[in-house]
Amino acid sequence: MNSVQRFISAAKPTVERIPWLASAYVGVRGYYRVLRKLQTEMQEPPAVVTPQGFYFAGVTSGHAAMAEGKWEADETALFMRLLAEADLIINVGANVGYYCCLALQAGKQVLAFEPLESNLRYLYQNIYRNGWSAQCEIYPVALGTANGLLELYGTGMGASLIKGWAGYAAVAPTLVPVFTFDSLIGRRTAGQRCVVLVDVEGAEHQFLRGASNLLNQDPKPIWLMEIHSRHSQPANVKVNPHLLDTFRLFWQAGYRSYVADATMQEMDEAAIVANANLPDILQQKYDFLFVEQGRPAA
Repeated sequence: MNSVQRFISAAKPTVERIPWLASAYVGVRGYYRVLRKLQTEMQEPPAVVTPQGFYFAGVTSGHAAMAEGKWEADETALFMRLLAEADLIINVGANVGYYCCLALQAGKQVLAFEPLESNLRYLYQNIYRNGWSAQCEIYPVALGTANGLLELYGTGMGASLIKGWAGYAAVAPTLVPVFTFDSLIGRRTAGQRCVVLVDVEGAEHQFLRGASNLLNQDPKPIWLMEIHSRHSQPANVKVNPHLLDTFRLFWQAGYRSYVADATMQEMDEAAIVANANLPDILQQKYDFLFVEQGRPAA
């Protein structure tokens, strides 16, 4: 952390209590972010070729592990197995497009949703540079319970519609358009074998409430979703308040849920409650697989 960053971090608790100082703080912080962004863009090297064989931009912007083929090894392996069963990949919270690229390289069609401009810049490059524009529809929006505008807090992979998520201060949020999946896509995906990958930093329940068509379509999609029970919650929130309700939306729609790791442990209501009550240091179950009842887990 450089001296400017240390000053900004140290000043935040004080200035947020004084309105006129808070306004000045937002201005200084915003100006600094612009300078940092310009510096990053100037230093960003050309797209590199990943071990999987596709071009990938954004190496110096926190995505080196993706470019090196080392990102989320277990999740990536599971996702690659799921691709074989899919006609269409729906990536909600696509970030810079790592999973989109894996799917597109495998010849799949992709619907990608990502609201943050700094992520979109790399996502666009990663799709266009590889010649996949015709295979991929990119929607620069967030998905939620209703159409409108909402504030997005934080940056990069941690950006969230949840105020205070992962310790991000509620200053200088980005205003983004929000749609329900059902209003935006309707029933276009019905009849297709879909794999839905969701990483929306705490806003899973909101997304699902606006995606009833997708939850209940025939055939039912396979879902791979990141859900935190205690980790990254806003200050004074010990357990995700929508944790059980998120799983219940799946159970009520005819799905079974599993931990998306080598154990493939099934998660019923008792298991979810037990997981939510574990101490933070033991919280390692973030990714979950949801498949139709009567169908084997991947």
